Amino acid sequence: MPEHDQEKLDAIAASMRHADDRSLTSQYFLLRYGIMTLLPRLKGPEVLELSCGEGGMTKWLGENFPRVTTVDGSPALIEKARQVVTTKNVEFQCTTFENFTPDRTFQSIIMSRILEHIEKPVELLQRIRGWLAPGGRLYIIVPNAHSLNRRIGKAMGMIQKLDELTERDQRVGHFRVYHKESLGADIVAAGLLPVHWDGIFLKPLSDAQVQDWPQNLLDAFYVVGRDLPEWCTEIYVECERAPLGS
Repeated sequence: MPEHDQEKLDAIAASMRHADDRSLTSQYFLLRYGIMTLLPRLKGPEVLELSCGEGGMTKWLGENFPRVTTVDGSPALIEKARQVVTTKNVEFQCTTFENFTPDRTFQSIIMSRILEHIEKPVELLQRIRGWLAPGGRLYIIVPNAHSLNRRIGKAMGMIQKLDELTERDQRVGHFRVYHKESLGADIVAAGLLPVHWDGIFLKPLSDAQVQDWPQNLLDAFYVVGRDLPEWCTEIYVECERAPLGS
């Protein structure tokens, strides 16, 4: 991988930590709810994780599946994740997704909070399509432009459009904020078929305002969000390879 790509990814990771942005860490409350959503739906025995972050989900995957491969372009993040992961069944690959070339296919591929960072998402999704085993699924989680917290932010004049890139979006390297229709369009254009949609966490305020709420209150907003997926702060979708000719 070119050195400048590594430096860019490491810089984004560092900027989030310096700003006390917990969304990268293994303690992030939305990471916990993402794991709760994925838990009953992933298929083993092997899982491919695209981006390890600081290792929160990687650790959980290693504890629940016989074999895990995780790919990340940031050496700094991989080192962080290695310190969190305690099992011996996790293989770390330090490369960009665009340069990753696996020698096998996978039943389950996780792409959590990644696609919004990708400049050419359809091209990457087309590559990932080739990594899916027959009957395999790609599990995508992205921020939701139509979420309750963005709607409230727009009503307060903090943003002018629901899909507008905020200062934080730009700082952490987002190219876009998806809504269900735009995400679905990219998925279909890549030759994939959305087979299950959901939402993760009904967030009324910003991360900084809710992350220290009591656990039972956070859990309640997660439960209520299951009935209001279109308003949740994150979109969750499972995809399969579209049939030939579709």
